[in-house]
Amino acid sequence: MASMDDILSGGELPARIMIVGYPGGAKTGALASLVNAGFKLRILDFDGNLDPLIRFSNRDKLVKNVDVIQLKGLDKVKMGSQVIEPDGVPVAFATAFKMMNRWEYKNKKGENVDLGASKDWGPDTVMVLDSMTTMGDAAMLRALKLSGRTFADTTDRIYGMAMGEQERFIKAITSDQNHFHTIVMAHLRIIGPRDVRKGDSEIQKQIKEAVAEMIDPRLYPSALGWQLPQTIAKEFPTVLLAEKKVTGKKITHHLRTVTSQELDLKFPGPSLPDDMPSIEDGALLKVFELLTPESVKLVRGE
Repeated sequence: MASMDDILSGGELPARIMIVGYPGGAKTGALASLVNAGFKLRILDFDGNLDPLIRFSNRDKLVKNVDVIQLKGLDKVKMGSQVIEPDGVPVAFATAFKMMNRWEYKNKKGENVDLGASKDWGPDTVMVLDSMTTMGDAAMLRALKLSGRTFADTTDRIYGMAMGEQERFIKAITSDQNHFHTIVMAHLRIIGPRDVRKGDSEIQKQIKEAVAEMIDPRLYPSALGWQLPQTIAKEFPTVLLAEKKVTGKKITHHLRTVTSQELDLKFPGPSLPDDMPSIEDGALLKVFELLTPESVKLVRGE
């Protein structure tokens, strides 16, 4: 519990940002401007696509300040006698949770790397989840294994288990108790009214069909299930869209904060300025300058 005076006396609040977009929108590449400014990045990499970050970052600062836990490919699947099923015990999702307790592991040289507990990280550090979408796949694979099920006999209970774990993870990394900044990447997904399913009663079918005629599908951050994508953005004060713009033969990428009919976005304050730079020219750093100016001054040594 805290009074507003206690909250304000603690200094500026850390950034909690979700960046959504289609593949190729430069979500991961946007992080380079933070690296070049001097922020420390701790990346949980479920996607395995760090090329844009590497290409646009200062190499010395990249090596010094960025640490990556590579989670793609840790979990295996196999073809059983008739169905696809988990191969061994899935560990990617549990590893991500473990790293947020303490960022410690053995590197390829066998050396111990210990960057401490996340509760001790400060405003010079940005924790990145790339991406929530593929992290959800890891949570689902783990739930299947724990339930002794295969992809062919997935139940609502298993979906509920995986969705619950994914939501708890997002709540943990966006907690008000954290002092570090959080950025979560997510792909976009079209969601409409619930489809008619096997086992629905006639009245359930009629209701779903009537609702489907009244409500248009919309875009949401891609998380597990039907409900979670529609509610997960509540954990983030800032939700940005990374989008591609083509002008003649030139392609640039930009961050958008203005809500459209098909997609809700949000920004704690006025919309981004009209002279906002492209992602290539430091758009995400500009967002940090607007949201957490003291943190930017800290990493720049000002």
